[in-house]
Amino acid sequence: MIAQATALRTALIDEARRVCEREEEALGEGRGVAPWSVGERARRMITAELAAALRMPECTIQTLLAESQMITHQLPRTRAALEVGEISYRHAQKIVDHALTLPAETRVQFEEAVLPVAVAQTVAKTDRRARIIRERMHPTSIHDRRVAAIQNRCVRIEPARDGMAYVTAFLGNAVALEIHERLTDIAHASAGTTKAHPGEGLTVDQARADAFTDLLMNGTTPDGVGRGVRATVAVTVPVLTLLGASEDPGFLHGVGPIDADTARHLAGTATSFTRILTHPHTGAILGVGRDSYAVPADLRRFLTLRDGACRFPGCSQTAKRCDIDHNDDWGDLGETEHDNLAHLCRGHHRLKHQTRWRITHHPHGALEWTSPTGHIYRTEPAETLTP
Repeated sequence: MIAQATALRTALIDEARRVCEREEEALGEGRGVAPWSVGERARRMITAELAAALRMPECTIQTLLAESQMITHQLPRTRAALEVGEISYRHAQKIVDHALTLPAETRVQFEEAVLPVAVAQTVAKTDRRARIIRERMHPTSIHDRRVAAIQNRCVRIEPARDGMAYVTAFLGNAVALEIHERLTDIAHASAGTTKAHPGEGLTVDQARADAFTDLLMNGTTPDGVGRGVRATVAVTVPVLTLLGASEDPGFLHGVGPIDADTARHLAGTATSFTRILTHPHTGAILGVGRDSYAVPADLRRFLTLRDGACRFPGCSQTAKRCDIDHNDDWGDLGETEHDNLAHLCRGHHRLKHQTRWRITHHPHGALEWTSPTGHIYRTEPAETLTP
């Protein structure tokens, strides 16, 4: 029944995509500077709509759209197996994931080879078998594919519980292995044993993490870049916590809550952190009306703290990576005031200006988004601040 339900969801998502494309084609070309094409506008609009409606990240929705289109139109046997419950949606995802990287003319052949495995095996075993089959069928050499894939290298942070976070790097497998081996060697060498610092009770995993931290915080690149460079991040500390009269947690922007001791340490000693006290500030410039389009520095700081991130529903792009949008356009007599400004990432900034998504500002920084289909989504600020 679960598999059948996901098959129905797949069909509905693909139908929503096609309806949106037809509507945008009827409306014609976009508006504004360097407008999106009809196809791009439709893709952005349906992605944003589904993300807001399903309360999912847009990257997840983009994946669902691609999977739904592939299953519905190019992998008929996979769709049929899903509809009768022979395979789970996770099996179908693995098939789609590998099929997407193959030329269109070879996908049906790939599906015929891997589907019997999916019907009989676990998701993990299906994935391993599919990888082998894909390698054999792919017309491009693995060397050429690796050269293209390395362009996608990246580093990401994922907040975790209890004041922790994951830092994940997507790298070439040889480089990744060398990095891990070097960290392991450092961890072992620091104690000269298979258990680093046995007297201190540190495991190799802990010593490896410490070496990783030390190298990145204090090391440099081969050409010397990085020497003396420190990241600048913001930490919010309640005044009573800062004074030692409370143990209320602080907040590390972009990651999440931190314990009171860490918050006090960062606020008091760490030069690479910007201290932001949750105490009413006075004298900040919160608006300049029509005198200036540019947002003054202290109003920008106020908005950064208030918004925290892009204000589109579900978007987590940090405010410092976003544009500050005039909801009522400056060119249409909109003012540079805190209640007419909000942080939007570049993609959602363009979505607002080039599609039928609209924003209404409400008191205390709340925003109300109205989608092209008339659905309303409300986003709250990261911090409720009194101007």
